[in-house]
Order: sequence, then C-alpha cells, then structure tokens
Amino acid sequence: MKVRSTVFCFLLAQGIFAQTAFEKEVAAFRAEQHEDFFGKESRFNAKEKKILKKVTYFPADEQFRFKVTFRELPQKDTVIFATSTARMAPYLKYALLHFQYGSVACSLYVYQSVDLMKQEAYKNYLFLPFRDLTNGSTTYGGGRYIDFSIPADPQNVYLDFNRSYHPYCAYSDRFSCPVVPPENVLPIAINAGVKMPGGVKRSH
Repeated sequence: MKVRSTVFCFLLAQGIFAQTAFEKEVAAFRAEQHEDFFGKESRFNAKEKKILKKVTYFPADEQFRFKVTFRELPQKDTVIFATSTARMAPYLKYALLHFQYGSVACSLYVYQSVDLMKQEAYKNYLFLPFRDLTNGSTTYGGGRYIDFSIPADPQNVYLDFNRSYHPYCAYSDRFSCPVVPPENVLPIAINAGVKMPGGVKRSH
C-alpha cells in the first residue's frame, strides 16, 4: 500500500491526470523509474538518494520520439566497453538505428550484453548508450542510456529519448557503468529525458 501511495503521489506531482496520452505515458515511465530509485529494491543508499531527490526532467516532448530505421547487423561483432571502473564489459553490436532530426541525419548503435543475454529475463534486452550536446551542462557528462528490446516488427520501431536516464555511476562512484562509445555521440542536443541534479556535474 505504501508503494502504491508513493507512486500515486509522484504521478500527481507530475500532473499526469491533466496530461495528453503521450505525456501520461512518459510520466508513468518516470514514476516506475522513481520506484526503482527509491523503493525497497533500490540499490542506492540514503546519501545517494538525497542526490536523486534533486533529479528533474525535461518536459515530455513528442518531437524527441522518432520512428527509426532498424537495421539488424548480419555479423554481430563483440565489442568490449570500457566502464567507469576497471571492469571491461563485453557486448554484441546488434543493430544500427537511423533517424532524422530536422536537417540532421543521425544514427546510433544498439548493443546486446553478452552476460545478460544468457538470462531468460534479458534474452531480448538491448542497450543504447548515447551522448549529445547537453552532456556536462543540463545532463550527465558521461552520457545517458535508453533501454531497448529486440523488436517483434523491425519495420515499426520507435526511439523515445523522453525515456533516457542517467547511469547509476552519475550519482555514485560505487557503480560500474559502460562508457558511451564514440560511434554513439550525437551532433544535436537531446532536450528530453532526465536532467542532472543542480551542482552535480560528474563525468567518467
């Protein structure tokens, strides 16, 4: 009952009950993420949660939700990601996404974790790390992530930057997070998704 009340209060604070369908969808996603950060399964300690309480978001903006061309790579090479610690993380380069932002043609790779794909719950999970022109100012210097899935219909795939979030290492050095590769740096500002808490400008 306490968890439901917490989520309800968060939804109320986001103004979900007076929003469009798209805005409600984004607010519901943020409420779920809020529960991950503060609920009983949270991996953050009390000190780290004080930073998290200052987290804000860009307003939900449908112009940052793109229908993308999803091109699965015929050969999925293994790439080793550096992380915010000494750990190295193996991923498969799974697919390339193409989308258009105004006059700018953009592309991003999505990856599949070699370790997670062995688990039934994550066999369809794909990982999309990216950087953009907001990093180091309004968002974390090390970039942001988006969770993705192997699509059932590759011809009907959407990429919603309103669902972008900071890696755990943006809030604490206790965590080990993959570093965004140079190939996933966008030449545009993604003013959507999570913002960095004021005064905290961490980077890998």
